[in-house]
Amino acid sequence: MLFLALFLTLLCSQANMDPISITALIHCPLPHPRWCGQIYIIEEDSKLGKNDILKFDRFCVTGDEGKLHYVFNPNGDFPTFHYEFNCFLSHDCSTDNKWYCQTRAKPFQTLINGLQNVTFRIEVYQHGKLGQCPPPAKRH
Repeated sequence: MLFLALFLTLLCSQANMDPISITALIHCPLPHPRWCGQIYIIEEDSKLGKNDILKFDRFCVTGDEGKLHYVFNPNGDFPTFHYEFNCFLSHDCSTDNKWYCQTRAKPFQTLINGLQNVTFRIEVYQHGKLGQCPPPAKRH
């Protein structure tokens, strides 16, 4: 009975996790007066093969540096004690004025407890696959 009480306490402790601050710093080295993009911020679940889409955003930038900032209050990541954040970025920072899709090979891992800060530093310029990123697979 004591084990069950401790287990339920552990589960409830993950219900209200601390906020996560995610910043994407995106650098376009071309002298474009204006370039645009769209980004998906996700929390990956590699064991289940599904993702939580936390944010989808469209943006345009004047200059070479874009900065996007978001704050999330996820609901934990049971049965693990860490999050795996990733992003899918589509952009038109290219000499051919076409869109490219960039993804990170490995997610950014952070603990679920305590205020956490995640920064994605993304260098664009015809990096990635030609075309816009499709929506990541969602968790059902």
